Amino acid sequence: MPRRKSYIKQLNARDQKILSAFYCCQHLSQQQITSIVTKNRLKSYIKQGIVVKQNYIPKHVGDSAHPVYALTKSGRQYIRCHISKMRNTAPYHSSSAPAHNIRLSEIYLSETKNENAQWLTERDLQQLFLDTIQGREDERELLDALRTHTLSPPDGAVLCNGEVTLIEIVSVNYSQEEISAKQTYSDYMSMPIEFYRV
Repeated sequence: MPRRKSYIKQLNARDQKILSAFYCCQHLSQQQITSIVTKNRLKSYIKQGIVVKQNYIPKHVGDSAHPVYALTKSGRQYIRCHISKMRNTAPYHSSSAPAHNIRLSEIYLSETKNENAQWLTERDLQQLFLDTIQGREDERELLDALRTHTLSPPDGAVLCNGEVTLIEIVSVNYSQEEISAKQTYSDYMSMPIEFYRV
């Protein structure tokens, strides 16, 4: 298979910021992207196969379709190869609607303005939980809670100066049981959680 032509010669700080947001949130709006990089740079991401353009139609009556951009599988690999701080971070991969992930990316972009802040994805939080319960007497019971979704890691978290704040994006489709599962994770891990609505 021929190698893909390289449309991006070098990543600058703005590239790293926006591609890290894709890696941790999966979707971004055009407005979020072009507030940091140019439209031409966005076109380079598309040509490189890092992201794809999608038309998203909100559920509200009368809303028109607007473009959103999603990270591709090859984009995840590209980012892991080219941005060293992402190598130890599990990518965020969600079947959630773009509106959910774009709201998450708003929080991500705001919280990571602080250079001391580190973002943890849902997969990172799951691994942190598994590491925490390993070898405990109630490990089997807690694994059952994770498997049956009575305990569930939230969408992400901000680690800053040793303090972790959990982040969960809640849509109108969320049941009380789903919200409770996130709160149970928060309670068990003794980490505060903030809920944001789409």
